[in-house]
Amino acid sequence: MCYLLKYAASKRNEDTKVDAWTIRHALIYQQTCLNTRESSHILVRLSDNMKLALKEALSAPSEEVQNFSRDWTRLHSLVLGEVDDGWRQMTNSLDSEVSEIFHRLIASGVIPQDFNMFDSPATVAQDMKHLQRLTDSLRRVSTMISLNIDTIDCLINRVEMLNKGSYIYPEDLLPFLRTLHQLKQEHKFALRNSSAVLERATSLANQLRDTVALRNSEINKHHTEQLGGNTAALANLSEQAGRETSVVKTLTVLALVFVPASFVADFLQMGYVTTDPDNARIWRAAQDLQLYAALAIPLVALTMGFYIVIELRKASHHGQKGTAGAP
Repeated sequence: MCYLLKYAASKRNEDTKVDAWTIRHALIYQQTCLNTRESSHILVRLSDNMKLALKEALSAPSEEVQNFSRDWTRLHSLVLGEVDDGWRQMTNSLDSEVSEIFHRLIASGVIPQDFNMFDSPATVAQDMKHLQRLTDSLRRVSTMISLNIDTIDCLINRVEMLNKGSYIYPEDLLPFLRTLHQLKQEHKFALRNSSAVLERATSLANQLRDTVALRNSEINKHHTEQLGGNTAALANLSEQAGRETSVVKTLTVLALVFVPASFVADFLQMGYVTTDPDNARIWRAAQDLQLYAALAIPLVALTMGFYIVIELRKASHHGQKGTAGAP
C-alpha cells in the first residue's frame, strides 16, 4: 500500500496567530508479504503526533512490539488516527479568528455620528483581507479532508478485496475495517465543521461588504445634508446682502439729492459770494474766495492722488496672486 495523508501542523516559535497552521502531506508506503508476515516501510514527513504514537508503540514491551510488527494493519490505524485532531484544532483556531472579526463588526457603526475605532478605513481593509485569507484557508481544509476521505475509501475497498480473497487470516481485517469506517466518519464530522466555519466566514465577508456600502451611503447622505445646509446659508447671506445693497442704494440716492444742496448752502454761508443789494442776480466774489480755492483744490487733488495710488497697488497685488496661482 502507498498513499498520501493530509494533516494540519502548527507552526512553532511564532507569536502571531496569522498563518499559525500549515497543511502538510505524509507519505506512507508499506509492502507486506502475507505468507511470511514480513513488512518493509517507508514513512516520509510524519506529523509530530504520528511520530510520538509510533515511538510509544515501538517502546512498548517486546510482545506488543512483535504484535505491532506482525499485524500490518496497526500502522495504518495509528497514522490515520492521528490526523483528525490536527484538523479539528486548525478549524477551531480559524473559527476563533472569524469570531474576533464578527465582534468587531457588531461593535462598528453605520451612522457617521456613531463611528468608533473599528470603523476606520485601515481597520476595515485589514478585516476584509483577513477574511479573504480565512476563507481561503477553510476551503483548503475542506478540500484536504475530502481527499483524506477519498484515501480512506480506497483503503476500505482494498481491504474488502483482501477479505474476499485468499487471505490466510481474514478475521484480522474485520477490526481494521471497523476502524477505517470510524475514521471516515470522524473525517466527515471534521468536514462538516470546516464547511460550517467556511460558510460563516463567507457570510461575514458579505455582511462586512454590505456594512461598508451602507456606511458609505450614510456618509454621502450626511455630506449632502451638510452641502444643502451650506447652500441654504449662502442663499440667506445673498438675500441679506441684497437687502443691504438696496439700503445703500437708497442712501446713495438721498445723498445725491441732499449733498449738492447742502454744499451750495454751506458755500453761500461762507461769504465767498455775495449779491448786489439792488439786483439779486448780480453776484460778487469776495477776495477770500481765491484763498479758499488755493487751499481746497490742492487738498482735493492730493486726496484723489492717494486714492488712485492705493487702488493701483491693490490691482497690482491681485494680479500677482492670480499669476502665482495659475498652473
